Amino acid sequence: MSFSRQFYNDTVTMYNTKLQVFPSNIIAGMFNFKSRDLFKAESDEARKNVKVDFGNNVVCFDHDFLYYLTHAYCISIHKSQGSEYDNVVFICDAQSIYMLEKRLIYTAISRAKHHLYIIGNANVFKRQVRMIQKRIRQTSLKERLGEIYD
Repeated sequence: MSFSRQFYNDTVTMYNTKLQVFPSNIIAGMFNFKSRDLFKAESDEARKNVKVDFGNNVVCFDHDFLYYLTHAYCISIHKSQGSEYDNVVFICDAQSIYMLEKRLIYTAISRAKHHLYIIGNANVFKRQVRMIQKRIRQTSLKERLGEIYD
């Protein structure tokens, strides 16, 4: 939390400084940009401990342990197309079996540069990889391009 607070405060400080510098102050005034307040933890206890909610379990981390926590995020396979990541976690769940097509699985797996972790049902994964594509893409792209270029 302290790292995020520091990043936020640094960003707000740069923003507030930029608002006061010429010619930015003229543009900021025209668009009614206002300076922002810095984030402050409300109590000493809030500064010392961070509570993380893992769904069914809330864990309290003390300040000394925060060094070992790393900010993480998750994106969909579709959003990751064209990018590579050092570590990829692919969740192969039976509940999403209708979406798990070979092309989607390939896209997910090919995003990993160094490490790929596949979590889930191995039988579902094997079946979906072996499955012959039955669904034909329903698109009108060919017709639309024909309309434009005819």
